[in-house]
Amino acid sequence: MSPDKKSDSNNGSDHAGNGNGNGNGNGNGKPALAFETRSIALKGPLDKGLEHVDKALGKGINVVLDFSDCHFISVDGLEWLEELLLRADSVGAVVNFVKIHPVQYKVFKVAHIQSLLKACGSPAAGIAPMC
Repeated sequence: MSPDKKSDSNNGSDHAGNGNGNGNGNGNGKPALAFETRSIALKGPLDKGLEHVDKALGKGINVVLDFSDCHFISVDGLEWLEELLLRADSVGAVVNFVKIHPVQYKVFKVAHIQSLLKACGSPAAGIAPMC
């Protein structure tokens, strides 16, 4: 793993990568200000915001959220994900979701929250699917 990429988790697995395929931006035309990408494995239900993810984003770190061990997302968790993506966009960082379970992706799709679909790499968002 290169020195500018780190992995983290909340009981975690190791993955690194920027999640957007090129590392040169956040998909909205703005250059990413972050110079480091951290993969964070979500363990258990996502029923509230995760302070360590918020802190990483606050430091300008690009974040890849790994949902492989997250089998439930509450409304509060869903709202936190949406707010996380808004904060990332405002600071020029990239947040991507990987290994989303099909039922979770369906919830994102039915909710029509474009930022969540984009973070998954939805074809409608113009990038390759990553979930």
